[in-house]
Amino acid sequence: MTGLAAMFASGVAIAPAQASAQGSASSIRSAAAFGDGLVALTADAGAAAPYAIRHLVVDADQRVALGERLAVDLPSGFHPHSMAARDATLWITGAVDEAAADASRARPALLRIDGDRVAFAELPVPAQIRSGVATSLTLPGARGIAVAVEGCPDAEITMITRSHLAFSADDGRTWRDGLIVEGLGEGYGTVLAAVGDRILVVTADGAGTQTSYTGVDTALELVATVQGAGRPMAAIPTADGEVSVFSDSGGEVRETRFAEDGLVREPSGEGCGCAGEIVAVHGRLGARLEIDADTASASAKGL
Repeated sequence: MTGLAAMFASGVAIAPAQASAQGSASSIRSAAAFGDGLVALTADAGAAAPYAIRHLVVDADQRVALGERLAVDLPSGFHPHSMAARDATLWITGAVDEAAADASRARPALLRIDGDRVAFAELPVPAQIRSGVATSLTLPGARGIAVAVEGCPDAEITMITRSHLAFSADDGRTWRDGLIVEGLGEGYGTVLAAVGDRILVVTADGAGTQTSYTGVDTALELVATVQGAGRPMAAIPTADGEVSVFSDSGGEVRETRFAEDGLVREPSGEGCGCAGEIVAVHGRLGARLEIDADTASASAKGL
């Protein structure tokens, strides 16, 4: 399955399914630096509370384990996708169940958590997305927030046919939005990364053709196209001002390096030697998790 079909279970947003026991590494869907440590967003469909935010522990051998759950209850009907943090604030993308006049649908949503205060941001959702999910997010500059808002015009179909960018320059107080791309067929989720004030956006259509865009807000410039790159999993800024995009291409993990201007610096070729699903650690340059079955390891860089 591709696109929203791979993120939705029974009409709600959930990351690619893997068998997992509660607290196992395979339940990790997103990770971020928060406070003095790391946290992970976890999803366990068999648990009474299927979604949680947990402390993330990395030992001297770069092995990853989940620690205690944070005392935060996510809203009922909210299905999280990705997470990032700035100072004491956690931002979580995803979708909420919504009963429309003509169908039940998932509506893209952005959650803000400040201590014990949990509230939805006024995320702009274009009229052309009647079923969708907020997927990737990144935090450019000192106060910027960029969110990929994706889906399709049909409220009864879970498919990514178009991708939009919602952008706030003032920590979510005001927003503007713009179209990234339409006509993706049954596309894959978009990934975002910030290098300073600039945003790198990488989309992928159903054939795995990736296209990169850059800009400082919703005015994005199409820069490059990479044929057959596959499903983008994570976009990870590096200390040298580039962005590594890790993708699943026919079951093999490949890495493509993008320069700050969005041009391909090192095209995907041989596999990167990674295993399983790659998860960015938001807020740590060059840092990623490699999740394979019920085990997870961290890259040595950035942690």
